Amino acid sequence: MLIPLNNAGGELVSLQRITYDGAKFYLAGGEKRGCFYRFGGDGPAWLVEGYATGASVQEATGRPVVVAFDAGGLKPVAELLRGQLIGVAADNDESGTGQRAAEATGLPWIMPPTIGQDWNDYAAQHGVDAVRAALVLPAESANAGRDEARRRQQKEQNARLQDDAQYVTPPRMSLTDMLDDCVWITAGSQVGRVSRPQAVLTFNEFCDLTASCVSAREDNPMRSIPTAVVWKRHKGRKTVETRTFHAGAAEFCCDPDGGTALNAWRPIERRPSLADVTPFLDHVTYLFEDVTEREVFLDWLAHIEQKPGVLPHYGWLHIAKNTGTGRNWMASVLSRVWRGYVAPNVDLPALLESQFNGTLAGRVLAMVDEVQEGGGGDNQFRHANRLNAIINAEERAINPKFGRQFKEHNSCRWLVFSNYENALPMKDTDRRWRVVRHNAAPRSPETYAKLYALLDDVEFINAIGAWLRERDIRAFNPGERPPMNEAKRAALAASRSMIQQSTGELVGRWPVDIITGADAAEVLCDGADNASITPAMRRALNEAGALQYGGGRVVKVRHKASKCWILRNVERWQHAAPVEIAAEAVRAREFNQSATALEVLAGADDDGGSPL
Repeated sequence: MLIPLNNAGGELVSLQRITYDGAKFYLAGGEKRGCFYRFGGDGPAWLVEGYATGASVQEATGRPVVVAFDAGGLKPVAELLRGQLIGVAADNDESGTGQRAAEATGLPWIMPPTIGQDWNDYAAQHGVDAVRAALVLPAESANAGRDEARRRQQKEQNARLQDDAQYVTPPRMSLTDMLDDCVWITAGSQVGRVSRPQAVLTFNEFCDLTASCVSAREDNPMRSIPTAVVWKRHKGRKTVETRTFHAGAAEFCCDPDGGTALNAWRPIERRPSLADVTPFLDHVTYLFEDVTEREVFLDWLAHIEQKPGVLPHYGWLHIAKNTGTGRNWMASVLSRVWRGYVAPNVDLPALLESQFNGTLAGRVLAMVDEVQEGGGGDNQFRHANRLNAIINAEERAINPKFGRQFKEHNSCRWLVFSNYENALPMKDTDRRWRVVRHNAAPRSPETYAKLYALLDDVEFINAIGAWLRERDIRAFNPGERPPMNEAKRAALAASRSMIQQSTGELVGRWPVDIITGADAAEVLCDGADNASITPAMRRALNEAGALQYGGGRVVKVRHKASKCWILRNVERWQHAAPVEIAAEAVRAREFNQSATALEVLAGADDDGGSPL
């Protein structure tokens, strides 16, 4: 059987060949990533991994089907065909790969109830009618629409709170007012204000804003001149070289390059308060079920309040099993506690791809909601490195979409909420994220109604800030390495790309310590002919502990020149002679010299022994 692979433009770019015994092969050099085959008519379609699964789904439902060809293809195809798909008819793999791949699409999905089956297997065992009855996507609750609308409205309000209109520059300013409050910034000929340092204008913009403010000319009192011009020429004006953000520092400080700067940070005033903070603490207790993690999280929040300029080495990833748990309420509270210094709705995918990072300027806390950036995208390696740099850089250049670049001291912590374990692109060596998982069902509607009503209580918000300011955090270690708990292990596993997962299996199960580059590429390309090691495969092998022998030295294995990889016992093999490397590589096929690399791997026992 030959099945076409089409790209987004509808062009035929490759073929899949399925033999009579079910083996699958692809054209050497043909495209695969983001390619698909659609059949069954027009209209919204089911997304599936394989053709046989798709045939059973189409027969049972009468709906069109899009075949992505493997689990790794689901997400890129879903992104290409967004708005054209019903959902994912996923495979119920014992490893969980099918479920993770379906979740990564962001589409609703359903899989057969039996572990190890796809929908073709389910049809063969139970019949097409059973497939038709089972292929029903989970229905949304009656309140889902209202909840989503409230959540969206709250997120918009959280963003507006960071730049409240009450601080707009007054149109009437005397020369004395300007001398007291305005600051000339030589970089870019800009004007800042001590009382409102976040709003920086060009001099022309400042003149336009204060156009009604005029002063008498010294040489001719009968004529007037813009007060802004008089202020600019005045020898008593305040002048700095640039602008910056340095939490905890004075109004005027130095930027990371040592230049004099107007600091956008101002301390937040807290009043003594008798308001009850119990609802806040109760909800933290609900969201952070583990008492140790909960206490560290509260210390982490209190550290923002007490030492805003000292950046901890890690952020938080909170993964919830259920939606509607009230994490948006928590984000809304924190947006009010540090009003003006929070980035409440960071679009992390866009930030990782964009050259602009103005959304992070002057923030002590950035929050991300419903992100799903791990699990195998083409840019995952680059995204992981970029995210680590964003989180932990001591200083950074701010490149706003509109305005002049400047440098600031990085004081921004990260709090990420997601319902997906593959929320973030992480490496196995990650030390930047503390991960917790929340499994409890949502609280009662009455509880959330009371919580949301408290958001408008100024004294309640002030009381939380005051409570955090008074909390004893002497035991808190901002440089601590986050623990490798079960939640983080699951997040790391879900974050691995298909190549990384295949590499882990290869390193763990290949029957000998040495493998040729051709065999490794064949396994990692799922049996593709004439495959070669790509940069992504090389990174995955290195991350899994493998090392290329001799930095790429050619070794003759079975009369064929090969570059070899040391999968295990690197210290033993990295200085071995080429003949020893070749002898070890040959041992992988000592029972069957004609076996393919996939057959060798499939025949290896679970202990990494000889192939069957």
